[in-house]
Amino acid sequence: MNDLICCSSCHGNGYIAKFCHVQDGICFSCGGSGRIQKSAQVQDADDEWYRVEAMKGCNRITVLKYRSKNLESATQRAQELITRDRYKVKYKGVDWASWRVL
Repeated sequence: MNDLICCSSCHGNGYIAKFCHVQDGICFSCGGSGRIQKSAQVQDADDEWYRVEAMKGCNRITVLKYRSKNLESATQRAQELITRDRYKVKYKGVDWASWRVL
């Protein structure tokens, strides 16, 4: 079964003109073919965008954005992600105890 669809990154051209300075503009998503596997591009229609906010001084800032099926799984993923040190290094001065998922 052939589930190839038009690549949305290059619109089926296999080439992206504004990136001609990087590997001659060949599309990284499809490898220059203009077609990709359907499952590789199409997100599950039930997924929604969620963001994680935390306090930095007196301001609430967005520290993460990602797709998830529901608020419960989004919160679980946020818990896993904010325990990683790279976010704590990237966002210095953030009160990590104040995070919430929206």
